[in-house]
Amino acid sequence: MSSSARSRKRKQQDREEYQERMNQALQAYRNGMRLKDCVEKYNVKKSTLYDRIGGKKFRSVEVKKPGPQCALGAKTEQRVVDWIIYSARIGNGKSRDQVIEKIHQLAIALNEDLPFKTGLPSNTWYYRFLDRHPEISLRSPIILSADRAAVQEVAVRDWFSKLRQYLVEEASEDILEDPKRIFNMDETGFPFQPKLKKVLGATEDTHIYGRGAVTKENITVVVCFSPAGDYVTPYIVYPSKRGEFQAVPLQAFPEAKMGYSQKGWMTAELFVDWVCYI
Repeated sequence: MSSSARSRKRKQQDREEYQERMNQALQAYRNGMRLKDCVEKYNVKKSTLYDRIGGKKFRSVEVKKPGPQCALGAKTEQRVVDWIIYSARIGNGKSRDQVIEKIHQLAIALNEDLPFKTGLPSNTWYYRFLDRHPEISLRSPIILSADRAAVQEVAVRDWFSKLRQYLVEEASEDILEDPKRIFNMDETGFPFQPKLKKVLGATEDTHIYGRGAVTKENITVVVCFSPAGDYVTPYIVYPSKRGEFQAVPLQAFPEAKMGYSQKGWMTAELFVDWVCYI
């Protein structure tokens, strides 16, 4: 969670706590407690409590969200929030401009007039919208290809379930109990392309993913570790054409294996080369 999101959430909690104390002070006054004692006991402003009592002695205090309400109404605005969170979780996060355009489209579809000079929500509305919904915040997405960004948790869990079942059938389930026999291999690409724009997503989510092109050149590093702390020699794939590649040993890993492909991506041929090397 970003510092700005934590700040907004903390302010919202403070407002809710204050309104709760105000309601308790009103109830105590109704039960016969003196105004001065109510102020001291519940730590509320005397002037505010006096205003609540004057003419509307026993009304409760509603918890109001900051800023003006969305012209589309609270329910429609919540649908926009749900759309933002859902889009971010499937790797298609929405930027500030996309959210504003979405509000404009909804206004047209619902035949509503937005109270903005240009017909689009202003920066003031946008930041108040974030204040009203601390569950979303501006995040930096991690670039993934479209197929990888669409992977869901249920599919991953299903894969591990099938893996365990296979090991049981092969009488090799004991592998899962020995950290020295389990290795996790992954490849990390360092693309030669700019970062994606920040998008809105759920504040509680650790990572936000976005879709990016997979055709641009990059350097790929293959790493493989075990839970016991053992690692396999790194494998580095550079973008280069055959005959132009020159292996440059790394100072930290002089034993690292070097490979090349047209755009620096891992290929089936290079994967076999890595397996044979280790």
